[in-house]
Amino acid sequence: MWMMYRWQLEGAYGQLLTKHFNSLTATYEMKPKYMSPSEGVYEFEAADQYVQFAEEHGMGVRAHALLWHIDAAEWMFKDPRGNPASRELLLARIQDYVETVMTRYKGKIYAWDVVNEAIADSNGDANGLRKSPFYELIGPDYIEKTYEFARAADPDVKLYYNEYFTEIPEKREHMYRLVKRLKEKGLIDGVGLQSHYNLESPPIKEIEKTINMFAELGLDIPITELDVDSGIPFGEEMSDEVAVRQAHRYKEMLDLYKKHKDHISSVTLWGLQDEKSYNNQAMLFDSALKAKKAYWGLVDESSLPVLT
Repeated sequence: MWMMYRWQLEGAYGQLLTKHFNSLTATYEMKPKYMSPSEGVYEFEAADQYVQFAEEHGMGVRAHALLWHIDAAEWMFKDPRGNPASRELLLARIQDYVETVMTRYKGKIYAWDVVNEAIADSNGDANGLRKSPFYELIGPDYIEKTYEFARAADPDVKLYYNEYFTEIPEKREHMYRLVKRLKEKGLIDGVGLQSHYNLESPPIKEIEKTINMFAELGLDIPITELDVDSGIPFGEEMSDEVAVRQAHRYKEMLDLYKKHKDHISSVTLWGLQDEKSYNNQAMLFDSALKAKKAYWGLVDESSLPVLT
């Protein structure tokens, strides 16, 4: 699976996508900021293009995300007079958005990240929740309410919670308690582990501990944004030593995922090729779309030098 931009549906990018991947996720264009830029306005062109491409090539679509504090539809937070929206108004707007979007793609999308990154890295509430505008205007139950809206809008689609830094014990515990409550109420099917890693951390034992914790709840555990940061900035030459270490790190992750294949339904990569972004040459292909050693770490480990 591959997390991507719309321009990557065409040309050599599209060819690589259909050759190596069986599902796609839009990086940005299926988030509220882009789907509903103003009240009563919906822009479906980009999302429609992703879905159409997937249908034409026998691929699945994993949609990301219905609610996120960063790429939120900012107009939702103000009432018609420009004052902060009331709890009732904001909930009604979220419900309308969820129903409109999910109904449009009902039967065409197999999974939705409903809420993304609601656990704080620090300074959260007593349950670790991030004090986002949704939290401040509605209260902590905004999460549960959003899942209720999503479950009602499309009872057949799989619903997920998505999060990063899931190997940090305190954050992991807060996340566990959140999804456990949602699971007990039948509102969630799984938890997405973003999995932004580097060459050495987090330790494999902590990654496996996270997988085991959520597997015990009977949740599906897709890997949703996997990359391995090389530590070498884009534009600088990567040494063979680093390339081999990155390849073995990818192989280490794949071996772990295969070990837990009964609980891990899918693995999505955080992009296709190295490019100027927040990660450092972290992908399987270089900027010229040439397969790196990282690619062979996943496909054919026998082609890799021994890691010393």
